[in-house]
Amino acid sequence: MNLSDLIKNGDFIKSSAKNYHELYDEMNDRLKMMNYVENDFLEALLKREEAYPTGIQTGTYNIALPHVDACYVKQNALFIYRLVNKATFIRMDDHSKTVEVEFVFLLLIHDLKLHVKTISELTHIWTNHDIMEGLQFVQDKSELLEMLETKL
Repeated sequence: MNLSDLIKNGDFIKSSAKNYHELYDEMNDRLKMMNYVENDFLEALLKREEAYPTGIQTGTYNIALPHVDACYVKQNALFIYRLVNKATFIRMDDHSKTVEVEFVFLLLIHDLKLHVKTISELTHIWTNHDIMEGLQFVQDKSELLEMLETKL
């Protein structure tokens, strides 16, 4: 399974959530309806965010990479959220600082090997200005996949 497969299983979503709590509620509702996560997914996601913050300052477009342990995941997928309103996340690399996030990459993974490989592939996206700029304009999953195909 590669990054494109994960996106095909997931989605590209524009969200009006005002903070990560609202966003995580939105994610949980969608994923439970799709039967992608266990019933205690939201609780696990919030606990993990508190213990291991997910905000990443990347330069032009800041991101967050929330995820949970594999036991809460039923289906491998990647959901990319473009936030209409930037949301404040605590930084992954410095818990005393926050970052205003524009994109959230929710990674749902069963297998640790796939997790590490996917993080590596996602790093190529976060560090590619053209791709991150393109994320501002794509409207749905098919446009996202097409854009990534031409730029990766």
